Amino acid sequence: MTARGVFIGPIIDDIDTISSRVRARSKLGLTDLNRILEDFFKELLNLIHKANLVNLNEIRHNTPGIDLGDTTSATKRPFQVTSQTTSQKINKTLAAISDADVKLYDKFYVLIIGERQTKYKLNAAQVKRVGFKRRSIVGMTKLASQIIASDIDTISAVYEKLRAELQRITVELEVAIDGKFATSLAGIVEDRPTVHRSDASLLFALDEGTGLFDSREEAQKALDGFIERLECLPA
Repeated sequence: MTARGVFIGPIIDDIDTISSRVRARSKLGLTDLNRILEDFFKELLNLIHKANLVNLNEIRHNTPGIDLGDTTSATKRPFQVTSQTTSQKINKTLAAISDADVKLYDKFYVLIIGERQTKYKLNAAQVKRVGFKRRSIVGMTKLASQIIASDIDTISAVYEKLRAELQRITVELEVAIDGKFATSLAGIVEDRPTVHRSDASLLFALDEGTGLFDSREEAQKALDGFIERLECLPA
């Protein structure tokens, strides 16, 4: 297997995992994905496009029609990040883009966390005003294709990003069933080891010749402190 192949398989699997969680939430009407995924996709897109996207919602609360924007690269591009795939959503996004942003940016994109529709019925007037292209509606399959077409350093960086973030994202996107989550911190965080402590009698007895401790209680306190420090070390 080539070096690219080592990375590409897990990358596709990880993107599919995120998409699956998003689909599950969307079916329940839970579309509050921006809070969870905007920054993640900002960093992923920056790796893929060598861009400098920033989260505009952190600068201007709820920037109309745009979530991420890059005004410093050669190509000035913004993205709307959404789980909604419909023509209605795309048209709503285009209508919300301000005339000032139309002048500011070169190309507008909609990133769908899922798969785009095969056909879209878009508002011709808004498409013309914004200069929007249907191919600028990017689903996860197209995003994966862009990653695969990248150089090996970019593919490796995307792989590392997904490895670092996937567990956190899947937990945050998880849907509760009967009030319970399939994934819990108990399954992620290593259990604290159980330690059986003595009463330090043996330690105090062995110390009688050196006079390090004046009482068994003092020996017990020193022993407990040593054990607590050991418990903080990784297994």
